[in-house]
Amino acid sequence: GMLEVMSSFRRQGVAMQLFNLVVATLIYIPFIRIADRSKVASRREAFADLVRIAASNIRGLSGKRCTDRPDSAGALARTLSNDMLHSLESDDGAIRLQYQPRVDLVARTVPAVEALLRWEHPLYGPIPPSLTLAIAEDNKLTGRIDDRILNLAFDQQHQRRKETIVTTVSINLSEQQLEDPHFPVKLQDLFVTYGLPPDSILLEVRESLALDPEARYLPALEALHALGVKIAVDDFGRGYQAISHVKRLPLAELQIDRALVKNIVNNKSSQEVIGTIQELCYNMGVKTSAEVIENREQLETLLELNFSTFQGYYFSEPVNPCICGEFIRNFSTMPILSDTRQGD
Repeated sequence: GMLEVMSSFRRQGVAMQLFNLVVATLIYIPFIRIADRSKVASRREAFADLVRIAASNIRGLSGKRCTDRPDSAGALARTLSNDMLHSLESDDGAIRLQYQPRVDLVARTVPAVEALLRWEHPLYGPIPPSLTLAIAEDNKLTGRIDDRILNLAFDQQHQRRKETIVTTVSINLSEQQLEDPHFPVKLQDLFVTYGLPPDSILLEVRESLALDPEARYLPALEALHALGVKIAVDDFGRGYQAISHVKRLPLAELQIDRALVKNIVNNKSSQEVIGTIQELCYNMGVKTSAEVIENREQLETLLELNFSTFQGYYFSEPVNPCICGEFIRNFSTMPILSDTRQGD
């Protein structure tokens, strides 16, 4: 009777509602996908803009490079700032170190590995180092980044020694660390905590800081040297006429300017500059090394100039600590003069 008719209407109503819902969903899904693709595209564009901004070193009125911008790149920079702070506080492993081996072709050893900061973001993947440093600077987090690098480098060097992997770990020293009167004490505490001898660490200082005309950082370098730490000048050669200043520094090593090495094959001027530096360093008892070796021609040219210590993609890209350990163990048996490993 009447109840059956009403029940039939209800069933038809529910069926119609379901039908309408399915049709609406089918119509709406493509728009959702388009919106998602648009969101991903705009996010990628903002990220690419941010990478360019960080690399350009241009600063806004506030002195910041990224986070004060009013556009989408600035909004992304602020998001990345929060993510960086979270990674530093939670120690989630996103901020980590890779190592690039430095090889001695005469001794067939790996005398050092350079510690390089890497930030693996869960959404954006590997963040370029220039952007990582720009975000850190904008948020006054460089001190915490420096501390993270030191602690990771010491911890991983301690682990290598437990595994009888013998090498020195090379750490880039920041201007902030050189200006910190407590830095030598902090370093001494790390040596005690991790049970490492001071000569298992090499501190790299940029040429512009090490050869400052006013010698502002000479006392700091001497204090570090007094701990027994080895000190190297990085990217040396831009102001090679100031090589006389090198004599007053407590140096173990000079690393040749990358631009000179990159152009060495067909550039007689670069060859002469590098040859002069090599000869003077040899007379002073200071070691020399050449970075950014990407091909056999560069390597052979530098071997002719009596270099023996090299670093670059020709030998190995920066790798995680485990792979680096395997490289050190196996290096003495590796074929060297081949074109199998090229730089990017």
